[in-house]
Amino acid sequence: MSISSVARPALARPLNLRHLDRLVDTRGIVQFARGERPDPSSGYCVDDVARLGIVAAGLIANGKGGTRPGRWARLTVRFLWQAWDPGSRRLHNVMDPRGAWLDDPHHGDHTGRAIWALGALAAAPLPHRVRHRAARLHAHLSPELHALARHGLRPVGYAALGLTDHSALSILDVTSPIADWPWFEPQLTYDNARLPQALLRAAVAAGDDAAVHRALTAIDWYAQRVGLPDGPQRLVGNLWWKRGQEHAGGDEQPLDAAALAEALTDAWCRTGEERYAAMARRALGWFHGDNLAGLEVYDPDDGGCRDGLNASGTNRNKGAESTLAYHQALLRLASARLVTLPVNYPP
Repeated sequence: MSISSVARPALARPLNLRHLDRLVDTRGIVQFARGERPDPSSGYCVDDVARLGIVAAGLIANGKGGTRPGRWARLTVRFLWQAWDPGSRRLHNVMDPRGAWLDDPHHGDHTGRAIWALGALAAAPLPHRVRHRAARLHAHLSPELHALARHGLRPVGYAALGLTDHSALSILDVTSPIADWPWFEPQLTYDNARLPQALLRAAVAAGDDAAVHRALTAIDWYAQRVGLPDGPQRLVGNLWWKRGQEHAGGDEQPLDAAALAEALTDAWCRTGEERYAAMARRALGWFHGDNLAGLEVYDPDDGGCRDGLNASGTNRNKGAESTLAYHQALLRLASARLVTLPVNYPP
């Protein structure tokens, strides 16, 4: 859709990569932080390195970040190849600070996120060698979709976001038969909006209008549950939310806000309906105080994002998952021209 059919793009907060610069080292991105200080003892994981690769691809798409996107893309591809075990066709996930893997290769969320990141990097305008290595590992991992499905819908959903075809559609195209709970699972847990977002992407690739409608219906239903378009935003907390509950409580998570903002952006790109653009901006606004507590979760001074939000305040720690979630959502909205992206940090 043409941008002329919606209001002028909102001005986003200036891009600030200072905290990501702190967290990224020569091996990967440090998982946790104590306040703003990286905690090297927490080591690294495929989940976060894959997110870093997705952010790198987003920076490239938006022409931002100077030399960082290329450097982070190379780091991501190298780390994911290190995690790959060709015998089992699976990935390790958790690495200690010295570079030793702490788990056996296995399937899980991290596999789906790796497929997503590798797909994004293979399609990005990077040097041929980087794209080729990303595409090779993507080709090794992509046939594992049905094995991933045994570990839940999220690994398949993440993988679907990194695929260029509709191969995940048959797995994702399921909803609850209960009329008042039109969702994919009997409860709302984490990264919730990734499920209808992935179904929407796969359905569009397949040209399946019925599945597109189901995905948009699920996005609408979930957005309404958390307060959009008009109410105060209250995300699913880390105590999760079972059918029949009004709200289970717990800390609200940045990755859930980011998933919602990106799913709504995809809905806008598919439909051109201005309400999706408005809701996507509001979902991003959760990071900037458009939440029940009225508190900034994102820190504009260093570009870090606090790890959670509850009624009494924010978690002071700024880990990799949370900081990457914010930047991933911001860059997705910028790619769709729903926000403009000024820079206040040296390129």
